[in-house]
Amino acid sequence: MVIGRVLFVMVMLEMISNGNANQSKLYKVFDVTKYGAIPNSRTANTQAFARAWSDACKWNGKSRVLVPAGEFMLGSIKFIGPCKNPIAFILKGTLKAPSNPSVMKKDHWISFRYVTGLVVNGGGTFDGNGVSSWKSVTPNSNPLPITPSHVQIKDITYKNIWGTSSTKLAVGLQCSKRFPCKNIVLNNINLVHLGPEGFARSLCSNVNGASYGRQTPASCI
Repeated sequence: MVIGRVLFVMVMLEMISNGNANQSKLYKVFDVTKYGAIPNSRTANTQAFARAWSDACKWNGKSRVLVPAGEFMLGSIKFIGPCKNPIAFILKGTLKAPSNPSVMKKDHWISFRYVTGLVVNGGGTFDGNGVSSWKSVTPNSNPLPITPSHVQIKDITYKNIWGTSSTKLAVGLQCSKRFPCKNIVLNNINLVHLGPEGFARSLCSNVNGASYGRQTPASCI
């Protein structure tokens, strides 16, 4: 049963972190490069990211999945919980979707599911190649997959995210009436749509939370 989902459709997301050396003692870091991820290459790093997430999710304590500086090619991937403890996804580099949309065989790019207490942060960039993807669509072509990051259930924070959305629906939070999404925080979101359909918009359903700072498109919370 699908309980609910939080959906971000984007090409580029900028995220800002706030950590220090003392804080590092409070959690274990799972660096994707230690699992074989290679920056600044055409190599798909999906399996390395999946292994890093799996170990972080099973860790008996607070954990962080770290993406260091550099550009990492990443295909469709699901980061699935539930995890034993709160987990953070810290992006300091750039995650880039394949430039050829035909290799995106799933209906998502990056997906977080069944995760409680997730924080997405880090000062890096999600580059979903959305602009080049919609230019690849022709009247006779198959529909392209959207490029969302969606998180289910509760306690989710997105902050300092900006860039361009590959679809008109830039921010979507869609949850069920029976199991609404709880404590969702949007802090300084600025996503614009460069496609031919018009301005970006947001859509919420059965969401409890708050929004702070700049909100483009206007927050639906």
